[in-house]
Amino acid sequence: MTPSRIGAHVDILLPSTKPTYPIIKMTFVYDKLLSLQPLWQLSRFDTYESWLACYPAVWGLSLAINHYQLEISQGNLLLLVIYNWCCMTIIHAAFCTWNDIVDANIDRFAIRTASRPLPSGRYSVFTARLWFIAQVFLASSAVHVLLGIDSLYMVLPCFGLAFVYPLSKQYIQWPQFVLAPTVGWPIFIGWISVQTRVGIPERLDLSVCVPAFLSYATWTIYYDTCYGFQDIAGDKESGVGSLAQYLGIPFIKPFLLGVNVTSLLLLGLGCERSGCSMLFKYLGIGFWALSVPYQFYHLDLQKPSSGGRIFLFNIRLGLYITIAILVDTLHR
Repeated sequence: MTPSRIGAHVDILLPSTKPTYPIIKMTFVYDKLLSLQPLWQLSRFDTYESWLACYPAVWGLSLAINHYQLEISQGNLLLLVIYNWCCMTIIHAAFCTWNDIVDANIDRFAIRTASRPLPSGRYSVFTARLWFIAQVFLASSAVHVLLGIDSLYMVLPCFGLAFVYPLSKQYIQWPQFVLAPTVGWPIFIGWISVQTRVGIPERLDLSVCVPAFLSYATWTIYYDTCYGFQDIAGDKESGVGSLAQYLGIPFIKPFLLGVNVTSLLLLGLGCERSGCSMLFKYLGIGFWALSVPYQFYHLDLQKPSSGGRIFLFNIRLGLYITIAILVDTLHR
């Protein structure tokens, strides 16, 4: 009798265990998060692209610390880096959203971009516009609170350039020349953030800032031309301008070599004037120079997808240079 009672008892209790509404709640949360995924993708939070907008701000603040020979603790330097990085990430997110709004009807022509939230129909342009406005407000507030009012004034030209860039692709064949100053501009923002934090009333030292800005801008032309090479067929079909398409296959590598060398020389000039150590010049700029033959070897003009690999390599290269300049700043 006992076994049968146990069996009956179990049969009765199993259905009466607590209902699974916590699982339902978790599923609801998961579904909500999943529905926000297109916004995440519009902002490029799912990629490392935003790092390229953060590097110049870190370069700018490091060059300022070296130039003014400031004694700064590791904690304060880390805070400056985090504040600048957060602000540039949000700015980048906002204007990537704007880029996709402008390109909504163009991205469907390229295989790489056809699956983005707007051309694929997963989100409406109206919702994307609201998301863009919210991010611009958040970015402006973050810059004001974390970096100061002077940095907010300095970021306004960057906003203007970032707004124009997607539109320029429809009217000129070399939009990278609009993108370049946009991405390089945070050099000035990073520099100003240091002046604000330590109370230096002087204006920007353009003899240092401008070479560094031009270096980053020319490097941007380099890696973005490689990036755009992936879409050369789709750009031609949709009528969108790109430097890779404008130059043509025979002239892409000579042009890229020229801008790479120019970028290295300008960075060397900026670092020399700011007082960077020989260690950074050898391990930072020297390593970059040694990577150029490697990049050109792996850029196969018969395989447009190779441009994407060079682009990713330059994200990692930029991280290395940024870490190197920070280490140099700490151990002057």
